[in-house]
Amino acid sequence: MSVRLLAGELSGRAGPFSTVQPLLMADVTLPPGQAVTLPVRADFETAIAFVFRGGARVNGAAAGKNEVVLLDGGDAAGGRGLELAAAGPDGASVMVFCGKKLKQPIACHGPFVLTAQAEVRATIQEYQRGAFPPVRAPFDYKALAAFPADHPARRANKVTAELAAMMSVKELKQALAARGVALAGLSEKAELVAALLAAE
Repeated sequence: MSVRLLAGELSGRAGPFSTVQPLLMADVTLPPGQAVTLPVRADFETAIAFVFRGGARVNGAAAGKNEVVLLDGGDAAGGRGLELAAAGPDGASVMVFCGKKLKQPIACHGPFVLTAQAEVRATIQEYQRGAFPPVRAPFDYKALAAFPADHPARRANKVTAELAAMMSVKELKQALAARGVALAGLSEKAELVAALLAAE
């Protein structure tokens, strides 16, 4: 199982991407039979889970590949959890988005979603000129080890025991390699977690 935090905060760790509004964005991979509960801030009113591989149950609701589950927290008090469970023989990969409702108009065309049709048209023109998105990462954003040494994600908050336990063996090895830790003799996940926490 792995939970790759992209933006926002989770268990004391900050994601590498900055956003204008506070939110939580994470890429969750669950092997068959695995489950995880992500804490959701009390002031986040909406959660969206997009299943892009396999099948999952999201707070009890079934979702197959390319399906979305929309959850509305309304005015619920206290912390809440977003429960994700793999449902099927292939496990599941789920993109999770949690945040506050912006209460703004929505204008969309294809994959472009903004607040006014004029903004949508302007963005489509930028896209056609090759000017959108404005910045493309010149590295593999899915592998922390590929990030430039001065990137904020490489300098991000320390890995906690809880987050290290959620990382896959591959992610643990990448994190150790990025910290210059030799992997010789480390093969079990528990050994990799211990080595990563010691390196922090």
